Amino acid sequence: MIKPFLIKLGWTLLEILTFAVIAFLVIVAFAGIFKVFGVDIFSSPAIAHHSDPYWETLTEYLPQNVAFLTAFFLMRKFIFRRSFAEMGLTWNNLFVDLGKGFGMSVVLIGAGFGLLLVLQKINLTGTLFNGKQFSGLLVLFFFQSWSEEIMSRGFLLATIANYFGDRAGLLVSALLFSLLHFANPDFAWIGAANIFLAGLVLGLLYLKYRNLWVCTGFHWGWNFVQAGFFDFNVSGFDVYSFIRFKPLAPAWLSGGTFGFEGSILAVAFLLALSVYYWRRIDFSIKKHPESEQRFRGVEE
Repeated sequence: MIKPFLIKLGWTLLEILTFAVIAFLVIVAFAGIFKVFGVDIFSSPAIAHHSDPYWETLTEYLPQNVAFLTAFFLMRKFIFRRSFAEMGLTWNNLFVDLGKGFGMSVVLIGAGFGLLLVLQKINLTGTLFNGKQFSGLLVLFFFQSWSEEIMSRGFLLATIANYFGDRAGLLVSALLFSLLHFANPDFAWIGAANIFLAGLVLGLLYLKYRNLWVCTGFHWGWNFVQAGFFDFNVSGFDVYSFIRFKPLAPAWLSGGTFGFEGSILAVAFLLALSVYYWRRIDFSIKKHPESEQRFRGVEE
């Protein structure tokens, strides 16, 4: 049993390394192009704290999306030859599924805000509408969320699942998704639990609907509604918000400086959603026949 496991692990790591190399080369190419126009995309002051969301989208998240999509396309089309549908990159019901995911996040964040307001754990200070910031963050968080879903769910989860099954892909990708946020400001155990559970929910949505759009919509709404609409920080980062308030102690309930993801309420909501979708996915269904055929001789 050790030999087939190591072979599968080797192929998995090879795919991850190949994806990373291609994406890195595309990012470097973009950096070179921007450098010609006097812009260093790795140290642009406009990127700090989303101070100019349109510029940040142009110089960070659009190149990131192109890099991940290019790596995704080259690997699936020419190197490892798998269907894009298997990886979740389909265009059926795109807007419906985006709206479905976005709507779920609106309900969760709205419920959390309402509970904290009723419990008097946040102090409303007014509203501040800035059209450029509001629309800019809406655009920024879409491209940020899509790029992360391409990488975390469309590629990483699907690649691991292809060799080790959907449960392994789901849990490992959620863990790695959590580790990617480890360096965020004010990262603590509740935040870690919430980021892991968010990764779990996003993976379950991907497996349930077999496309990137529901999980992208949920991710997009989760970031924008808590940070761009309500005044929660987003994973520790403070950005422009329409409805302004100050979180009150205790931080484990209000979320504190980490945002709603630092609240025990988010743990409860995300855990409930995880259980709901976990029970509605049939993990026994064989979804990776190419991989099973490929390794049948090795395992025997």
